[in-house]
Amino acid sequence: MTRGDIVEGRGDAIVNAWNRNLIPYWLLLPQGVSRASRNRGGVEILQELQSKHGLLPLGGAVATGAGRLDAKWVIHVAALHAYWVASRRSVGTSARSAFTLATEMGVKSLAIPLLGAGTGGLKPHVSLELIRDAWEESDQQPEHVNVVVYDKAVYDAL
Repeated sequence: MTRGDIVEGRGDAIVNAWNRNLIPYWLLLPQGVSRASRNRGGVEILQELQSKHGLLPLGGAVATGAGRLDAKWVIHVAALHAYWVASRRSVGTSARSAFTLATEMGVKSLAIPLLGAGTGGLKPHVSLELIRDAWEESDQQPEHVNVVVYDKAVYDAL
């Protein structure tokens, strides 16, 4: 676990907690990793997400290019329900889906935020626990997974 801005990392892929792709990206006000990746990597990341992928199942994962980010890919997970709320189930399933997809894509290094702990309203320690559990239970895992925490106070508390 490290503290920092996930979109400034140089790993193969970063994970973005997204919704189920119900609403066009241009009608949304992205928060957290979604906003940071759009601002630094370009709107083409979200354009690709919505043009190539339809409705995502809760906990599902899809990959897009990373635009101008240093990473190669962004793995978007449907960690948030329709009303932008996360649950233990949605976060755990999303983490497992991200690990599986990353492995299938040949990702060696994956940066993952505390899924659902921002907009989704889940407590940071719960998100971290669910990500760790998913890692331990997963049959497919990238070689290196780094949980990246943006907020210093949250990082210090964990």
